[in-house]
Amino acid sequence: MTPKEVSIQYIDKSNTFLKRSSSSIFMGGIMAGMLIAMAGYVSYGATYDSSVFVGEGITKILRGIIFSFGLLGIVLSGGDLFTGTLLYVPGTSNKQKIELTKRIALVLFSNFVGSIALLVLLQLAGSLHPKLIDIVNPIAKTKLYLDPIKAVSAGFLCNFLVCLALRAMEASKDAAGKAIACILIITVFFIGSFEHSVANLFIIPAGLGLQILGLWFFYKTLFFVVLGNILGGVFLGYATGYIYKDI
Repeated sequence: MTPKEVSIQYIDKSNTFLKRSSSSIFMGGIMAGMLIAMAGYVSYGATYDSSVFVGEGITKILRGIIFSFGLLGIVLSGGDLFTGTLLYVPGTSNKQKIELTKRIALVLFSNFVGSIALLVLLQLAGSLHPKLIDIVNPIAKTKLYLDPIKAVSAGFLCNFLVCLALRAMEASKDAAGKAIACILIITVFFIGSFEHSVANLFIIPAGLGLQILGLWFFYKTLFFVVLGNILGGVFLGYATGYIYKDI
């Protein structure tokens, strides 16, 4: 599929998204939140001691490869990820954008529910072992106290890449092609240590405990990351549409 065909496909996807019921979107958002949380869990769980043997750079590559499971799982299962729904913005009219905004907000909330639900299930299953918490804790603290400008910038770069990965996956007709596109691009996102709002909904509570959800600065940090994700996703959507508008 050509880049222009992908852009046209996303116009169709945006119209379909607007026709779906709220309950369908809520369930799709929960599924996506759980898959991203699981991707975060396995990416750090499988590499908590790898930097000792292969160094921090290779560890980031490994985490990116493993984390790509989350986005690939969402695409193959039909889940709704907040950052991905921002690609629907260019394909809607100004009148439709009000309803689209409500639905995207619902996706973000349901991603939050799914992320926390999986975290609770992992705790109940005894899968959050101390070594995993030890590696995630400093990462969570760093994310929690991000400077607003850094949070917006890192959020922008993250969703620029995530939406690029989604467009690349859309261009491929088979699962193998989608997997390769996803792994190559999502690994770049991990190497850059960029900020994904839905991933942070799992990583920060996992590293610092669920009590963090009751503290206002968790949501303050999340706000700036969300803002950056919005800008990055919408920018890529409009930019790719503009590039190929004359073809």
